[in-house]
Amino acid sequence: MNFFKLLLFVSFLALYLPAHSQYQTGKASYYADKFEGKKTASGEHYRGDRLTAAHPSLPFGTRLKITNLHNHKVVHVRVNDRGPFVSTRIIDLSRAAAEALDFVNLGLADVSIDILTDSAIAAQTQEFYTFSIHKTRPKGFGVQVMSLTKMEALLETGELLAQKYDTVKVTLQPKKVKNKRVYALILGVFDTRKEAMVLKNKLSNDYSDSYIVEFSKFQ
Repeated sequence: MNFFKLLLFVSFLALYLPAHSQYQTGKASYYADKFEGKKTASGEHYRGDRLTAAHPSLPFGTRLKITNLHNHKVVHVRVNDRGPFVSTRIIDLSRAAAEALDFVNLGLADVSIDILTDSAIAAQTQEFYTFSIHKTRPKGFGVQVMSLTKMEALLETGELLAQKYDTVKVTLQPKKVKNKRVYALILGVFDTRKEAMVLKNKLSNDYSDSYIVEFSKFQ
């Protein structure tokens, strides 16, 4: 991004954001399945398994923290479309994001929006992940942050948590819940429950549903 565009974006934030970090609150909806593969306003094609959103005015590429005000679940998304075109709603989320916030069955949710970035990211940027993967038999205790059906959504959240807690091991556990394949994201391998509780308390603001798991019970 050149300096002129950066200056415009910073000016936008200064004019339209309130003094505190929270940008907006209101109703969120999510894309119907019929939009799968359709081109968004940014030129990308909508993918329900990606953590993206439509917003009326924020620059494409802006990353947002969305909090469900009813259950306090959190997801991070990237703006790549315009909408929603209904005056009573403030944001339209991908299906994966709606699943993370647990309001798919309700259709709508009361949410808050916080801007995570101070610059727009190119909308056409493709996402790649590099990692070393191997089976493990962890011992002790960890903190399960969430479980989702979409692997990509879990990878994005895992990346964010790995950056924030760079000394904590991130473990992915595939499992079945009510005959449905889900992927659990677990942070940390601790010798004692007390050590795991310290991390759980740190996560409580953003991931209020996190809980301690004892790895020996899975073996």
